[in-house]
Amino acid sequence: ERWSLAAPVLTSECRTLDSDTAVSVASLVTEDAGMVSVTSFTVLRRDGGVVLSNLGVSGAQLSHLGRTTEVVVTHELASLPPNLIVLAFGTNEGFSPILDLDLYEAELRHQVFRFRWLAGRDVPILLLGPPDAATRTPNGPAASCGAGWLVPQRLAEVRERQRAVAGELGL
Repeated sequence: ERWSLAAPVLTSECRTLDSDTAVSVASLVTEDAGMVSVTSFTVLRRDGGVVLSNLGVSGAQLSHLGRTTEVVVTHELASLPPNLIVLAFGTNEGFSPILDLDLYEAELRHQVFRFRWLAGRDVPILLLGPPDAATRTPNGPAASCGAGWLVPQRLAEVRERQRAVAGELGL
């Protein structure tokens, strides 16, 4: 299906594509060099089930979530009202050579309050802590775990701050 993404002003929109047949692959292709930002992609089944819709990209840090405007988040939440909001950040922060833990904690609290305000206080929030991680690319404070692999040295500190915030805010 084709549709125009041209708009007279910069705006946020939710689009729906429906198919009468099962779809296992989907792609979005632009036909010119115009800029398009896709903030989420959701796949639904007509007969229900669990829906996972992301508002962000893999590899992002919590600070990037703050760049998403209230207009975009409000459209996203209105088009698919959540029963649960999952915040899953921390791995990339653990690798960050410039991580300020106090600023990270303040941003985490801010985003929790922001989503409670935008989605409603009755929508529970699950704070999903960062899993173990390793990389072969030295890009910040990391310790060797053998065979050229490096693990983020700040991950334990990020987890500790997340546990504290989760306990205090009832996440």
